[in-house]
Amino acid sequence: YVDKNFSALNRVSKYTRSVFYLSGTRDSLDKWFLELHTELLSKQNADGSRAGSVVISWMDATEVMLDRELQQLVAHDAMWSLGAFAVITFVLLIALRSVVLTSVGMFCIAVSFVESLYFYHVVWGWLRLTPLSILALFLATGVAVDDFLVFYELYTHDRHGTDTPPRERFKHSYYEAGASMLVTTATTTASFYSL
Repeated sequence: YVDKNFSALNRVSKYTRSVFYLSGTRDSLDKWFLELHTELLSKQNADGSRAGSVVISWMDATEVMLDRELQQLVAHDAMWSLGAFAVITFVLLIALRSVVLTSVGMFCIAVSFVESLYFYHVVWGWLRLTPLSILALFLATGVAVDDFLVFYELYTHDRHGTDTPPRERFKHSYYEAGASMLVTTATTTASFYSL
């Protein structure tokens, strides 16, 4: 336990640090830690009202509680990602005025998530999703929608006119939009990697 009022100016505390050493099988300790976290620790830190002026902090060597908290954060952030995905779908539908193009664009974004998870888990061997990994969902969605809209605008406003075959317009639009899409994607990705 740590006194909330303990600071450089108030160096007196009525609480002390306690360390408890436990023994048992890994499964029984994991179960005990999860019950402790669910029934006591998470409620104490949620609003602080039950603990008064005490903040409870903990560390478990097996990281069972850390994994539980990360799972809760990932689930919470994933719900926000789904909401953002729905809003972006609506905005694309308004901007493109086409259900087919919106569906294709959002399908490509969804496939990019699956592809990224494949590289994340299989190629690089990282098995744990962290809150920063979920933040990547927001960034990837934003980058993909930006690239999609840049390309679409160049395609619809191609200076060669609508009498040019779609294949040639697509090729020209891709050539024109490729540099700007590369720059925006690279700068956003680089700023994310700086975290």
